[in-house]
Amino acid sequence: MGAFSASVTQASVQSDVQCYDWGVWSEGSVRVYDGEVAYLYCPLFSHPTLYSYSQTQNSSLSLLWYRHTRTHELEQPINLKLHTLHKDREYLWIQPATTQDAGLYICMLR
Repeated sequence: MGAFSASVTQASVQSDVQCYDWGVWSEGSVRVYDGEVAYLYCPLFSHPTLYSYSQTQNSSLSLLWYRHTRTHELEQPINLKLHTLHKDREYLWIQPATTQDAGLYICMLR
């Protein structure tokens, strides 16, 4: 279902607003049977020195989820208005999961 890898790097973009790409990945993949519930954890919050979910709620940052599939060149924003996908804090829940939900899931703070 979703795959991430585990490393942390930092690159900053020079502008009036500080922008950091922490490059946090989690290599595990989530496998789930058709019709079962799947959840994905945003790896940005697995390193407490980077972000905590409550800290981001008190700032102007928003947690956004994207999905990259083999059929699209770029990742697509996840439509949380669909009844099968919803966000709960730093988790993305897929219920019920289907084969159409397969892909690389990406979380970003913006």
